[in-house]
Order: sequence, then C-alpha cells, then structure tokens
Amino acid sequence: MQLPILIEPIGGGGFRARVGEPFALSAEGDSAEAATREVERLIAQRLRSGARLATITVPNGSSSPPPLPFPADELYKTDLSYKALQEAIEEYRRLDNEAEGIHPGEPAGS
Repeated sequence: MQLPILIEPIGGGGFRARVGEPFALSAEGDSAEAATREVERLIAQRLRSGARLATITVPNGSSSPPPLPFPADELYKTDLSYKALQEAIEEYRRLDNEAEGIHPGEPAGS
C-alpha cells in the first residue's frame, strides 16, 4: 500500500514528514529522508501493536433504475399550458397541410 507523505522544511534546518488518515502521524528529522524513515517506523510500530488496515466496498446508490412510471409522468395531461401548446401545434400543422394541399386521411400523392 502506498501512502502520500508531506515532507516540508521546518525552522532550524530540519524537516517534518506527515501522513494523513488513517494514521495521522507526524515526525521530524535532520533531513527529509530521516523524517520519512521516522514516519515509516511509527506506522510499522502501530501495525505491530495490533492495528490493521482493511478496505470495504460501499455501493454507490442503487444499481437498478427506479420503477416506472414516475409519479409526475402523467401531470402534463392536466397542464393547461401543455394543452394550449398541443392545440397550437395541431392548428399550425392543419394550416400548413392546407397550404400544401394535403388533406388528412388521403393517401400521399393522390
């Protein structure tokens, strides 16, 4: 397992190495390498003392789609704006068909 370690200089010429959760440890040393080795030693000590690392898998939501239809799927049928829009579309189509000489119910090309 690889853990990111932040190594930064501190006052007095030394270095601090820090590792985040699940260990949340910090160590100082005269060099970056010495601080890193000390963090590694602290992690190993914690693991020897009985700490364990494990992983779990958590599902990310439901894998199956919600049941259909959605409760709002039928609301458009009673929406007055939707009804007016549909009527306007039907009227436009009727006028366009008349202008083209198309009459509903007749086969195309007659």
